[in-house]
Amino acid sequence: GCIVTVENPATGVRTDYRITGSQEANPMEYKLSDDSPFGRAAVGKSVGDVFTVNAPNGSYQMEVLNISREG
Repeated sequence: GCIVTVENPATGVRTDYRITGSQEANPMEYKLSDDSPFGRAAVGKSVGDVFTVNAPNGSYQMEVLNISREG
């Protein structure tokens, strides 16, 4: 599990997401599964990378601002 700080370049909105296993996921608490569209797109990225999330409601880009490990 890690915490990823991202920014949507189109809106400038910054958000912290915790990447978790599927059983711990809770989007209302910003805990997203590594198997979710966001999790799949974010895994393996580094600070400064821009990636595309292919979500059911459409695609959008996010830029990685920070990655921190839990614990």
